[in-house]
Amino acid sequence: MEKEGGCLLLFLAIAVTPAGSLKPGEAVELLAHDFALAVEPKAAEIHRTALLSGGRDLFALIES
Repeated sequence: MEKEGGCLLLFLAIAVTPAGSLKPGEAVELLAHDFALAVEPKAAEIHRTALLSGGRDLFALIES
């Protein structure tokens, strides 16, 4: 987690399990509601920066 230009940047690694996976927006809601992080989850701008499988960046495979 870091702060940049008035924005809070969160970096999350989310795993897919047989029971499903946590969506990034749900993670922000959890931090706000259960851990009193002073943010408005609906105002979050979420940008996926990587998609990994078996430790390999699948975005890099598409770009090459």
